[in-house]
Amino acid sequence: MKKKNMKKTLAVIFAAALMGTAGCGSKSSIEKSPSSTTEASAAYENNVQMNGAEPETYEAEEYAAETYDAPMKNSLSARSGSDASYTQANANPEEQGGTATLPQISEDKLIYHCNMTFETKNYDESVACIRAMIQTHSGFLESEEIYSTGGYGDQPPLYVYSATIRVPSSNYQAFVNASGSIGSLKNQNQNVTNLTQEYNDLAAELEVLETKRNSYLSMMEEAKKLEDMDTLLMVDDRITQVEIQINQLKTRMNRIDNDAAYSYIDITVSEVREITEYEEPAPDTFGRRISRAFHNAVHGFTSRCKAFVVWCVRHVIVLGVCLVLLLLFWLMVIHPFRKKRKEMKKEKASAEEPSSEESSSPQE
Repeated sequence: MKKKNMKKTLAVIFAAALMGTAGCGSKSSIEKSPSSTTEASAAYENNVQMNGAEPETYEAEEYAAETYDAPMKNSLSARSGSDASYTQANANPEEQGGTATLPQISEDKLIYHCNMTFETKNYDESVACIRAMIQTHSGFLESEEIYSTGGYGDQPPLYVYSATIRVPSSNYQAFVNASGSIGSLKNQNQNVTNLTQEYNDLAAELEVLETKRNSYLSMMEEAKKLEDMDTLLMVDDRITQVEIQINQLKTRMNRIDNDAAYSYIDITVSEVREITEYEEPAPDTFGRRISRAFHNAVHGFTSRCKAFVVWCVRHVIVLGVCLVLLLLFWLMVIHPFRKKRKEMKKEKASAEEPSSEESSSPQE
């Protein structure tokens, strides 16, 4: 009987805990959780008096209630203190007898981002300068890309270097100031993202979830003592869900920490070539036109020949198969047909010779 009453007590406490933790994200829901626990305990007390249960079951109920309500009360008192300080800080300045003051903006989690574009005539020197600056300012390359443009005719190709660099936030401004030695600056854009408020909200939510997980762990221990498998499986599922939420929050907080510790600098360096002075072209005479036409004709003929050779080499397997099929068709169809046709002509000729002799003998 005592074991059965302990199971009922644990079930009531678990239901009260779910009612309390369902609204743990807001202040009003946290304040309602103790009253919900009290009402559930009162309803169970009436049921115990009607069924004649032993009074020892209330000890387990009081223990579980203390185990769950203590961290929630501490969290509630902490939030009440923060709300009181916020109300006092933002109270009417006339009531305080002072002047209005603006709220302070926290700058703990600032993420700096800079985008710079350069042009240079000495491409190799500019790239070497960037890599030397990375080592000097204790940074590292997050991504790097090199590609070429142009290069038509006799002109050599022009290269473009693009990289994303991460440097410690303490060295961010020094790196930006020293970037003038890379080349000719064409564009620069800087921005700062403040994620302090989001980080603080994530920390508060993480604290509430860890409190909920500890409460579930206490319930699991009680369920193990009572060997209540249904309650044990239910609590284990709740703990798994809470652990997933905690891991997601920690992952986001770690990302914010890393971004705040190392700033982003995107650099693009384009190689340029100095333009020579404009020279007036020579006059287009009749002889130049004939020479250019002949040159174009020769160039077009050689280009087509080369293209034909390339096409033959590219389709050499197909051409070989076609030749084999044509040879087989000749040996199996055309050659026997021609041979048979020749034999028929010979037979016809041999048949016509006797008839001509017979027609000539009577005349003689």
